[in-house]
Formats: sequence, C-alpha cells, structure tokens
Amino acid sequence: MENTTMSRIILTFKDFKAEKHRFIEYGNYGRYDHLLELASRIRKIPGGYLLKIIWDDPDEYPEHALGYEQYTVRPYHLGYGCDGTTDRNIHLIAATVFNRIGINYGQAYIEAYSDEFNNHHRQSVIDDMNDCSDPVIAGETVIPEDNDLRTIQAVLHDLNAINNRSLVARLTELLLQKGFDEKVQDWHTIDFTTETTKEIPMKWKMHDVEIEDRRQINRCEPENEHLLVCEFRLLDDDDHVVFEGRCEDLAKQDQDEAFQPLDWGERDSGCTQMEFRYSPDQPWEAL
Repeated sequence: MENTTMSRIILTFKDFKAEKHRFIEYGNYGRYDHLLELASRIRKIPGGYLLKIIWDDPDEYPEHALGYEQYTVRPYHLGYGCDGTTDRNIHLIAATVFNRIGINYGQAYIEAYSDEFNNHHRQSVIDDMNDCSDPVIAGETVIPEDNDLRTIQAVLHDLNAINNRSLVARLTELLLQKGFDEKVQDWHTIDFTTETTKEIPMKWKMHDVEIEDRRQINRCEPENEHLLVCEFRLLDDDDHVVFEGRCEDLAKQDQDEAFQPLDWGERDSGCTQMEFRYSPDQPWEAL
C-alpha cells in the first residue's frame, strides 16, 4: 500500500471546540452533529482520539475535491468496520495477519479481482497490497497479536464492511484449504462492532481546597495516574475555587464524560463552573 498522501491532524480539545464553532457559524449542523457523535465514540475506543483528514494533494486528487475534510476516530481497532476513512487501516491489518499465517494477501487480492489487472501490473499490485511500511497508517492502527479464529473472523468482517466481498470469499477458500476451522465462514453472524464500542469511564481525581485535610475524590486507579494530563478546577457562583484536580485529555471525552467532575461538585458543594488547562503556564479556559 502506497504511503498516504493527505494531511491527517489529531484534534486537541481546543481544536475540537474550534471545529464545532466553525460548523455552527456556517450553519453546517449535519457536520456539527457528526463531530459530536464521533466525540462520543472516543470514550469507547481504548486510547481514542479525533482525526481530521484533508484531501490536499493536487497530484492525487482532482481540483474539485481538494480541501475536502473528513473526521474519524483513531486508533483503528479490529472490528470497527467502515466509516469512509478506514480502508487502508483494514488492509494493513489483513495483510499482516494473513501473511503471518502463510497466505499471500496480495496474491489473494489479485485472484479475487483477476479481471481488473493485466499481467504487466499483477506483481506490482501484489507487492503494494503486501506492503505494510506506511508509518502514518501503522501509527494509527492497532495490529492484533494473535492469529486465532476470532481475529481472522474479525478481519473478514472488516474487509466485507469496505465492500471487498470477493476478497473475503477468496480468503475464506484459502483458509479452508489450509485446514482452518470451518467456523471462519461464520464471521457474518458475529457483531464485532460491539467489542469496539464498550464505554470506558473518564479517569479523574480532585481534592477539596477548602478543607484542611484535603478531602480526596478519586476516580482513577494508581496505575493509570499517568493518563491524567489535564489540570482542572471547580468554582462556585462567586468564582471561588472549591476543588482542584486532574483528568484525562478532555479532547478525548464526550460532553457527559468531560463534565463528570463538575456534576459531582455541583451535587456536593454547589459548584457551577469548570476550568481546565494542560500546563501551569497556560491560562485557565472554561469548559
């Protein structure tokens, strides 16, 4: 697979807010809703983040398509399927897994779509489909470590999701020829997407600045405290700071998750505001 030729930008929380405001300003409420829906998915993807993709290579795309923007969730996990941006991630996983078990993925691709390639181009296509060296795509894709039945079924599921049905059929034939369990054919009966959409609560902790023994409210295990990269504080109606704490990257939370500390502080102490920053030299920003 040739290296990617479009800009890919990881959105920070500040970027996310700016994108939302831009969509509202231009009345693009469909894209606004889509962005919020993606933000809610981030909580269900381990290590999830928002990715903005821009079609900006004039040598790769026609003039009328330049500047087109897409938004998605990364890293790509097996079972996520298709959202219009995941083809290369899926082919990367498939090539890795099938070549590991002794099935030439590029060759299978050629055999599945034999009418589309002449003899002159066949080897270059085989080599391209087996090439897993693109550091950009590899960096945003979680490669499964196992070659077990469940993994192979999930790969077939994802290939089908991006309309590579003939490839799925050919790979299934090759798997059965190699003596794999006939259950590889049952991939369509399993809802793999539910395995990549399990809710993961935001991790956070804070203490009460008005109590001498600094009452602690902790929603984070000690081994995960390195994930608390964002500093926050809760204030009351008089702008008095009531709680101070740290939480996971707010750019990776949906609205309900991001406001968890404030919801707790409102019930406990009447807090009405939450401010955050990523380093002590930054100004506080209202959530």
